[in-house]
Amino acid sequence: MNILHISPYLPSLNANHAGGVCMGKSVQTLSEKHDVTVLSFVITEHEKRLSKELKGNVEYHVITLSKLQKIFDIITHPWYPAYFSARSSFRFKRELLKLVKKKHIEAIHAEYASMGQYIWIKRRIPGIRYILTEHDFTEQSYIRKIERENRGWKRIILMWQLRKIHYWEKKFCEKADVVLTLCDKDKELLNRNYQINDLRVLNPYYGVTHPISIDAEIVANSICFIGQMGRRENYEAAYRLIEIAKQVKEKIKDLQVYIIGNEPNECLINMTNDWIHVTGFVEDIDQEISKCSLGVFPLSMGAGIKLKVLRCMALGIPVITTDVGAEGIDETGTSLTIAQSDDEFVYQIEKLLQGGKEYSNCVQKGLKLINSKFNWSTSRDVLNVLYQ
Repeated sequence: MNILHISPYLPSLNANHAGGVCMGKSVQTLSEKHDVTVLSFVITEHEKRLSKELKGNVEYHVITLSKLQKIFDIITHPWYPAYFSARSSFRFKRELLKLVKKKHIEAIHAEYASMGQYIWIKRRIPGIRYILTEHDFTEQSYIRKIERENRGWKRIILMWQLRKIHYWEKKFCEKADVVLTLCDKDKELLNRNYQINDLRVLNPYYGVTHPISIDAEIVANSICFIGQMGRRENYEAAYRLIEIAKQVKEKIKDLQVYIIGNEPNECLINMTNDWIHVTGFVEDIDQEISKCSLGVFPLSMGAGIKLKVLRCMALGIPVITTDVGAEGIDETGTSLTIAQSDDEFVYQIEKLLQGGKEYSNCVQKGLKLINSKFNWSTSRDVLNVLYQ
């Protein structure tokens, strides 16, 4: 089958954020049995360099998107929420139509709700299939932003955007031939809110093919947070972790904190000292994670399954997170540890850093969950059936 994969970020196993890696695995898997062409936006310098290095049997076409171009697209597509219209590129539309005709595309695999806007291609090319992958439930993410926003004018803007998101996300999902979600929780939410006809779960790829143990020099009493640090939900959680860690350090004097991820802001960088390490982009993130004793994610924003949590568990690192971080993975706290308040985080960090049987049990439960519930072979089967 001739498949066109479209995405708002460059899909690559070497991407410096979880979403790019997840999409890269889907492209790799689809190309094992099909002729796959990729059409993607590239934004960062890392993506631009990466796009020039990509080789293999997949043909890549990229549209460079600057901040100025994003603003232009938002202004010229006011009917969409800004989150969607930032990818409403006229150049992307022209390239999409050209590739569909030139490559005799039979199916489009679209990633993220924002790419649902190109579903108009079904009117232009009758018979083409459109599969939309919802990486998270966008509406839920905006609801959480509104709940946390104290400024009245900002809440009004967010509520206005939320109404647009509800309308368009629902419309895109209804028109798609198949909608894929990355966890059962999002499947339930989408089905309840949008009543989708064909809704399936695709286990996300989180950067580790099988649960493994990295040969790394362990830093005693060390905790880590990982994520794309340019995202608000990540840098706010990192700030919170540092405040929590200050309380833990009163008791555990040699505590070390690692904030791992690209694009940390100046405020985070300025927090660096002899025990707080803001690494920025790292070449081997698994090596950095594996040096730590715990993965701690005091998240309160965002939606969808958190690939950072899965990655830590697959590397044998126990995780402490909120109910937001546990969504779609282990809401009951059977295989990871759930904490809500700062005091609960302090207590759980101190308890697990003592090591012993409880720590070992957390490692084994995490690995067992990853093996049984989040194996990529299940997703390969889903894609094989979808694109027969």
